[in-house]
Amino acid sequence: MMRKLLIAILALCFAFIAALTACSTLSHHTASPYDKDAAAAAQIEREAADWCAEHGRPAGLPTLPFRFDGCSWSPDGNWRDCCQTHDYAYWCGGSPDDRAIADEALRQCVVANQGQALGALVWLGVRAGGHPVVPLYFRWGYGHAYAGCYPESVETQQDTD
Repeated sequence: MMRKLLIAILALCFAFIAALTACSTLSHHTASPYDKDAAAAAQIEREAADWCAEHGRPAGLPTLPFRFDGCSWSPDGNWRDCCQTHDYAYWCGGSPDDRAIADEALRQCVVANQGQALGALVWLGVRAGGHPVVPLYFRWGYGHAYAGCYPESVETQQDTD
C-alpha cells in the first residue's frame, strides 16, 4: 500500500512539473560556462552537431538549436559530462532503440562516477521524463519540433558544405 502511495505521489509531482514546462524549449544555455561564454557555447553546439553526424543523424538534422542545462532536474555532480553526451543523443533523436542505447550509456557513465544506486535512479528518471510523448524541453528528439512520438529514422545524408 505504501509503495502504491509513493508511486502515486511521484506521478502527481511529475505531472505538475511537466504541466509547468509543457511544450517549452530551452531558449539559451543555462549551464556554466555556456551561459556566459559565447565561444564555449559555440563549441558545445558544434560538439552536439558532430555527435549527430557521427551517429548517422538517426532522425535527420535537428531543426532546433542545441541547448544545455547540465543534468536536467538533478544536481550536476561529477557525472555532468555523462549528461552532456546524453543530451547530444537526446537532441538528435531517433528510434526507441537509439534512446535505449543512450539511456544505458548514461546509466553506465553515472555508475562509473557515482555508483549503482545513483545510476539506477538517473536511468529511471530519463526513461520516465525523457520519453518523446512528454512535452518537456529535454525530451527525446528535442532538436526537432514536438510531435509526441519517436521521429522517423532517416537515411544518413552527406553534408554538402
